[in-house]
Amino acid sequence: MSAFNSDAIRFLVCTSTLIEGVNTKAKNVIIYDDKINEKSIDFFTFNNIKGRSGRMGQHYIGHVYLFNPAPTDSLPFVDIPAFSQPADANAGLLLQIDPEDLSTRSKNRLQGYLKQEFLDYETLQANSGIDPEGQIEVAKEIRSNLAKYQPLLQWTGMPRYNQIYGICNLIWKPFRCSRLGAGSAVKPNQLGLRLIALHSAPTTKALINRSFEHHKDADKAVQETLDFLRLWSTFHFPQLLRALDRIQKEVFRRVQRRSGDYGFYAAMIENRFLPASLVALD
Repeated sequence: MSAFNSDAIRFLVCTSTLIEGVNTKAKNVIIYDDKINEKSIDFFTFNNIKGRSGRMGQHYIGHVYLFNPAPTDSLPFVDIPAFSQPADANAGLLLQIDPEDLSTRSKNRLQGYLKQEFLDYETLQANSGIDPEGQIEVAKEIRSNLAKYQPLLQWTGMPRYNQIYGICNLIWKPFRCSRLGAGSAVKPNQLGLRLIALHSAPTTKALINRSFEHHKDADKAVQETLDFLRLWSTFHFPQLLRALDRIQKEVFRRVQRRSGDYGFYAAMIENRFLPASLVALD
């Protein structure tokens, strides 16, 4: 390729590797075949090859010569819901759009969240990425049984074991937790158990050993542990816990009760109970 670009050779013959991001100073491109590995070249690939002629900085005009008809497929349509705001757009996404940018249909859809009496609209917005219906469901549940949830939720710093299990059970269905974590926790109590294990055995090796004692399957122990650390510990659970923190603070404020504060524990889970600098290095 360098020989061609330096004019050491005048003609370059190549396979479909030309489309793999290789830039040449070619003015003319001849496309001899219309297939790659017996599969017809699609419209996107054809345009990629065509774009290799008349490279900017070398030529003003390029020519493409074909031995077969050009593909007529259209490029795939890419929808951006934040702009198009279709009827089935996620409500959580619409909540993040500035009011002046909302369509009339989207504004009508969000009216229900403005009128409901369980959570402020600002709280729903602050919990970005979490289904607003699920947030309201959690708020309703707490409000419906204050005697049960006060001892489970009114804590600051580090929670007790029963409080960890209580949180996992409270958010599991409303926050659709069963879809998260790549199967490293398939039940709320299993998630709670893994969080407790993370506190008592924060190193990856120790967690794998504990998982192996349960499964007796080394591959499964390694995969589930790594999935839990990568997905639950450093991402999903801290996000969900901070959302619950905002919800319980508002619910208890409305009934003039003391609320908890989960910021410290969320940060500890996120950093696997290790110094943040070590986690970043890892």
